[in-house]
Amino acid sequence: MFEGLGLIAIIGAILLVVVFVYVITKNKQSKIPMEKTEQATHDLYEAEHEAAERRDGDA
Repeated sequence: MFEGLGLIAIIGAILLVVVFVYVITKNKQSKIPMEKTEQATHDLYEAEHEAAERRDGDA
């Protein structure tokens, strides 16, 4: 009854590794400079912080 589960687990692990490798290589080939993504993250955090201050009345 459980003979096929081992094979499915092995195939699933191999598929997961293939997907990870694909995503990592695709990400490395991105044309977006790292500085742009860092600035966007900083801007998002700043906007969330300001919104929380307004909501909490601390501003």
